[in-house]
Amino acid sequence: MSQIGTKTILLTGMCAFGIGAWWLSQLSVDAHYWRIILPGSLFVGIGVASVIVAAAISFTSAAAPQHQGLASGLWNTAPQVGTSPGLALLVPLANAFTQKSLANQEHTLSALVAGYQAAFIASLGFVAIGLLSIVLFIRKPSEMQGIEKSYPQGPV
Repeated sequence: MSQIGTKTILLTGMCAFGIGAWWLSQLSVDAHYWRIILPGSLFVGIGVASVIVAAAISFTSAAAPQHQGLASGLWNTAPQVGTSPGLALLVPLANAFTQKSLANQEHTLSALVAGYQAAFIASLGFVAIGLLSIVLFIRKPSEMQGIEKSYPQGPV
């Protein structure tokens, strides 16, 4: 990771997640597992794993040595808590699209797929927010030269 850089891995992971979400948005009632579901799921899995590991390293390494345990605990909680608002937005969106499709007399499976497609497309907004956050807030080591790490002294 030190050779490639945390920022590069975070950006690559978010892009992989975005590709996977877009790929899964191509879902249809007749979707072929090997062409749609498996590749999309693999991209999402690789993207999420890359982002979680790289972000954990970035988050904990920024803390003072005596606070790295606390930082690690906070980081391990953050993705769990962060998932809730995303689901709170995507599930009602998927439900609304499903209900709209059912109201238009579409077949039940087609209506469900329409809801999933809407959720996968909307999740691309989270990808955009993540990419923007990485670009704006994560610094490469070369950008931090001349910046001294100073840790607070005394009890916190």
